[in-house]
Amino acid sequence: MKPLRLPIRIEEPAGLIRTREPVRLGIPVPRGRLTDLSNLHIEDQKGASAPCQVRSLAYWPDKSVKWLLADFSVRIGPKEKALLHMTKRGNSGLRGNTEAPSALQITEKTEAFIVQTGTAVFEVPRFRFAPFSSVRIKNVDLLSDTGSQTQLLGTNGLEYIPNIDRFSIEEFGQLRCSLLAEGHFVSGKRKPLLSFTARLVFFESSSSVRMEFKILNPKAAIHPGGVWDLGDPGSVLFRDLSLHFPINPSFGQKYAILSNREDPVPMDFMDDPGISAKSPREFRSNELAIYQDSSGGENWNSSNHVDRNGNIPVSFRGYRVFNPGEKSATFLHEGRRAKPCLQVNTRVGWIAGTIKEFWQNFPKALYTENGRLKLSLFPQEGRHEFEMQGGEQKRHTLFLDFGLSDQETVLSRMLSPIHAWVDPAWVEETKAIPYFAVPKDDLSVRYLSYVQHAIEGPSSFFMKREVIDEYGWRHFGDLYADHEAINHKGPGCFVSHYNNQYDFVFGALVHFLRTGDARWRALMEEAARHHIDIDIYHTDGDKAAYNHGLFWHTDHYKDAGTCTHRTYSRKNGAQGNYGGGPSNEHNYTSGLLNYYYLTGDPEAREIVTDLAGRDVGKLDRWEL
Repeated sequence: MKPLRLPIRIEEPAGLIRTREPVRLGIPVPRGRLTDLSNLHIEDQKGASAPCQVRSLAYWPDKSVKWLLADFSVRIGPKEKALLHMTKRGNSGLRGNTEAPSALQITEKTEAFIVQTGTAVFEVPRFRFAPFSSVRIKNVDLLSDTGSQTQLLGTNGLEYIPNIDRFSIEEFGQLRCSLLAEGHFVSGKRKPLLSFTARLVFFESSSSVRMEFKILNPKAAIHPGGVWDLGDPGSVLFRDLSLHFPINPSFGQKYAILSNREDPVPMDFMDDPGISAKSPREFRSNELAIYQDSSGGENWNSSNHVDRNGNIPVSFRGYRVFNPGEKSATFLHEGRRAKPCLQVNTRVGWIAGTIKEFWQNFPKALYTENGRLKLSLFPQEGRHEFEMQGGEQKRHTLFLDFGLSDQETVLSRMLSPIHAWVDPAWVEETKAIPYFAVPKDDLSVRYLSYVQHAIEGPSSFFMKREVIDEYGWRHFGDLYADHEAINHKGPGCFVSHYNNQYDFVFGALVHFLRTGDARWRALMEEAARHHIDIDIYHTDGDKAAYNHGLFWHTDHYKDAGTCTHRTYSRKNGAQGNYGGGPSNEHNYTSGLLNYYYLTGDPEAREIVTDLAGRDVGKLDRWEL
């Protein structure tokens, strides 16, 4: 049997120089080819070797590995492409230092986890999610004595504290490790307002941190009469959710740098085609803030964003940059779609942060005030409070970076990660996905042309989002079901959500694996995360037929109204039998399963297990 060589293609997308850039990718393996994950390494085009961190995600019936998840780091120049191979150490051609020990360490103490990356030392308290009590680089603590803070504000002005119920080491390896915190937001003796889960990811020889923060309303919706509109008694209302990082006050005078690379609005939906070109890229001041109130698209105030009272809670188009310490209404800049990074600087060191998909998941805000960096996932600058429906959740990804005055932040690289994919011919050879074929073997030219229209041109899924402004923290990732608007007449847009009408995640995943096109991967990931957060009913408090089920798509040929992505609105049920809930007859899991194999997202694994359990006939097909 010939030596195992798994082909991986990478591309630098943003015109940046990358050194020791972390990459994570799921890779399929043919049956019977791999049973031992030890001594796997990455080989570049010159034959040099670098370590990788691997674990199995699925097995063939003979117990050989079917899918593995690989973490590795790469060095690549601006806009370059490269072909790498994963292979066993000992195969011919491997060169380079493969024996260097990892600097990554985790120490468990009674009050905190201590994470050492080789560049920074993070102290993570175990009983209240901060997330950090200190961050030290070369024995310099960049945080103030109070440490960082996570704060949830209720509509009554009460502050709710994130108490931790469980905190564990979720993953530990040579190149990457993660901590997982689970708990509730509490205030005194009141009942918990919301649940939360936080995942902190650290990288070897890095002072940057990737954090996923999820809030969840675990209560059941009441859904009177089988309708699921906003304003349900099972919903929770709140005013603000933010993370605060105060820099060490002993470092002296503080100033802020806001860098912003604005994402363009498609030309067909832009009333001022020059706005992106005129947008300044950097602001400097003692205090700065950037607030994204709406998507910035032409239909920014679409009825898609209606709240429980029938109002549209957006105030202006796009984002604004301002000084939070000034009482005047003067703005330093106004724009459409922000992709910002904010850094608090002193003469000794700095703290920087940003939120992934900032404008897409509006409203969002970044602040620096009195030497404090603030990242607002649900900012109180919005016109109205936020509503988390019963059984609804939302995940955000944040990037944090810390450094001394002679170092530069890597946030821009974290916002534009290396694009990586498995060579399509290898995917076909593995037979890990039934009936998979590379495009060159597809004889239907018309079919390939038709599929390409889904990701480019005036009728692409990206352009269709603009029609109803399929953005905002609850909507982003879903697709506009424009086929349901065929009979719509009159002014205004017709709102209908694709939701789970078919398994779009699986379709996008297959086309990504066939082509390596990053646009298919983006659609797949955005749809998968939306399905996991919004379309699944995350509760144990309702009837067994509904708990953890998948909601149907919205009503055929009727506007979604105030039911958002949940089926059945009181607006549409005036006559006859109407109403219902999540159903095990509408249960797509192939997309989420293979999305898990490709990304390792543990939330997807949990969802697939739950959904498969609702359809016992499918259980034997999941090799989880």
